[in-house]
Amino acid sequence: MSIIANPYLNRTMIREINDFYGRKREVSRIYSRIGAPHPQSVSIVGPRRIGKSSLLYYINHEQNRQRYLKDPGKYKFAFIDFQERKRMTLPEFFSALFELLSRELHDQVEIVESPDYDGFKSVMERIQKRELKLMLLFDEFDSITQNPNFGTEFFAFLRAFANRYDVAYVMSSGHYLQELCHTKEIADSPFFNIFSNINLNVLPLSEARELITIPSKSAGIELEPYMDFLLDVGGIYPFFLQIACSALFEYLQFNDDLDTAGREEVCGDIIEEAEPHFTYIWQHIDEVERDVCMRIAQGKEIGPPESGILRSLAKQGYVSESSRKLFSSLFARWIMESSVKASPIKGEYIPEAIVVIDICGSSSIADRFGAHRLRALYDELKGIVLEVSRTYRDRYHRATGDGFLVTFHTIMDAVNASLDIQRRVQDHNRVSDDEHLIPIRFSIHFGETLVDGEGNRHGPSVNMAFKVESLDIERLSAASGQQLPAENYILATEQIARELASVPDILCSKLGAFTLEGFTDLHIIYYITRNM
Repeated sequence: MSIIANPYLNRTMIREINDFYGRKREVSRIYSRIGAPHPQSVSIVGPRRIGKSSLLYYINHEQNRQRYLKDPGKYKFAFIDFQERKRMTLPEFFSALFELLSRELHDQVEIVESPDYDGFKSVMERIQKRELKLMLLFDEFDSITQNPNFGTEFFAFLRAFANRYDVAYVMSSGHYLQELCHTKEIADSPFFNIFSNINLNVLPLSEARELITIPSKSAGIELEPYMDFLLDVGGIYPFFLQIACSALFEYLQFNDDLDTAGREEVCGDIIEEAEPHFTYIWQHIDEVERDVCMRIAQGKEIGPPESGILRSLAKQGYVSESSRKLFSSLFARWIMESSVKASPIKGEYIPEAIVVIDICGSSSIADRFGAHRLRALYDELKGIVLEVSRTYRDRYHRATGDGFLVTFHTIMDAVNASLDIQRRVQDHNRVSDDEHLIPIRFSIHFGETLVDGEGNRHGPSVNMAFKVESLDIERLSAASGQQLPAENYILATEQIARELASVPDILCSKLGAFTLEGFTDLHIIYYITRNM
């Protein structure tokens, strides 16, 4: 018996366009933007293994340029994958770019310039004179925004090129680019304003069905009769659906049908391959999201208060917001059977950086605009807190009335997360009327927290963080002689200030020594801001 080649074995970036399925809407949107009279830039954002690199390569493919672009001969493409170049320098970037451009433009523009800012500008002038358009495709571009070798000058240069010439950037990243910049100045760069964001998520059901039926039929072992089974165990997350199709395809090469025992055998093969990826998901969602996933796996009802968590999980492709089910029944089984829930040993003290966030004057907001408005502001804040905290790999997260308690591995993670949340709330407030403003305050402390049987945090260090957050800001202003803002401020203890003493872009202003209810002695309190 001859072995039939399995069409579902590709686990890396898909390079053959005949092996690429789905993403019709995204492909159309991207080509419509870069095909505009003045090409427009696009940022593709999505979780790990969702297919960002494959989509970018598909856009780059010569056959697709011919198919989707009105005058494809006028478009020149350069594709750079930054995934393995996290420490790239600026000279290395320009050298790689010039090498690609030399190949792409070999019969139209000879490149003799030095690979640097001035050289690229000269090359672009000659490209423009020939009425050509340059498309720069950058995979894993968040590696560049986090790379200290690339400063504000680089991003200003890219923006100026997009404004002056027929240049567009199509970039992929795991997060919105501004969330992972190595300095606030880069995060605030107007470069990021030139992008249209495309959020890459799970496949539409129709495209998931195509992935099941078309490759298998072409290979000679049709999987369509097992559609419901495959959608149950693989879901519409393309990477996991492909693993499921691969396992079933191999099983059917040696078996006529799929009985109960066969289903268990196939499920075992799927879990064996998928388990490292299930573990990655579990370790990279936060404590609150893990709790919701566990409750869904247990068949428990998820109420309205968790709607924000469901939206966050759905955005990552792990939950269906409409059915309130996990993307795969095998992921649910794995959660129930495994012991990988990534939390510290219960009943022990562990050192953590503690952040308390609270909405200022919540009672006044409810009295003035109604409880529904306070709830809406809380939900808006929750979305920001969850997203930013996840970026900095928070260890624990829970709601605290009108605010949140979040813990982190390091002081710098806690401080950077707080400053990023503060910045995003300020951006929100800048374009909001009085009714939609979110007034918040923070406190940051470092100490040992007691982890109970449910993973919750307790103990004197947690209490101190709450006491610092509740300090009267007018009292602090009067005692320190500094005019502090009435809201959207960050207070910190001396442990935090000592850590920040050598960090040049963060300013710690000493406010004085204060009593804290329930604690003896005086405690020095600091006011934290970005050092502009």
